[in-house]
Amino acid sequence: MKLNNKGFAISIIIYSVGSLAVLTLILILAIDSGIRKNNTTIVDAIKDELNSASKSRWTFTYSGTPEAFTVPSTGKYKLEVWGASGGTLGGTAGNGGYATGTVTLTYNSKLYIVVGGTGEHYDGGYNGGGDGGIATGSEGTQSGAGGGGATHIATSTGTLDSLQTKQSSILIVAGGGGGTGNQGIGGAGGGAAGKDGYDTYNSLYNSLCGAGATQSRAGCSISTTAGCGSFGKGGNMSLYEGGYGGAGGGGGYYGGGGSAREHAGAGGGSSYVASGLTAVQLISGDELVPTYTGQDTMLGNTGNGYAVITKLS
Repeated sequence: MKLNNKGFAISIIIYSVGSLAVLTLILILAIDSGIRKNNTTIVDAIKDELNSASKSRWTFTYSGTPEAFTVPSTGKYKLEVWGASGGTLGGTAGNGGYATGTVTLTYNSKLYIVVGGTGEHYDGGYNGGGDGGIATGSEGTQSGAGGGGATHIATSTGTLDSLQTKQSSILIVAGGGGGTGNQGIGGAGGGAAGKDGYDTYNSLYNSLCGAGATQSRAGCSISTTAGCGSFGKGGNMSLYEGGYGGAGGGGGYYGGGGSAREHAGAGGGSSYVASGLTAVQLISGDELVPTYTGQDTMLGNTGNGYAVITKLS
């Protein structure tokens, strides 16, 4: 069928109007979908904000990296930290300590939480555990495990040893326990001073154990200058005299000393709480401390560390 000019023009108009209507409908649906999507995003964000504001307790477990916490509202908060235990190749590792204190925090400010890792075979735990040593030609039987890492909360990010020039940012620290080898007892972390390690093979070798750290001094091997810790880090014990390996000291505000024999325990790291905090407690890893769930008590902390922040008011 042939269309005259008038009919052709009308057909073009009808086609154009129809196409425009379809495009308009598509545009309306797209805008509506976008609005719905944006509304969903906004609603989800509001829900997250409300959930955060209504929450009153936050638990942090070991992750191997600093974690940020944004304060949801101004008020008083209880900070609790547990240091990690040292490693062992058969002896008794030192347990991590516990520290707590209350502080006033302001809305939208940030804290950074670093949870310590337990000492491993020859390797220190994350956040300052000192490395153990591997003996020449007799790996395993004459070697020592690493110390446990500290757990801390600060207003600056980074592992504890990286904050040496920002010590005023550190709010609270729980010391890690000292490592040990196939015998020996690692010193407990925590308290104002970490505990010394012990030798279970022969008391004559106790002088080769690692000394616990204080809040102003790192530990070393008791009768030597080997295996000294430092700020935020337990002493590393590489090969010592005669090719013997030793255990790594526990991390802490200051780190515990490494031991100079595989049967001698390393020292524990010290805990710390900043002067502005109240209701302070520093408990050593060889004493009863609360569990991170708050439901029970335990004799120091074993394994990786923990941190808990609780809103009080």
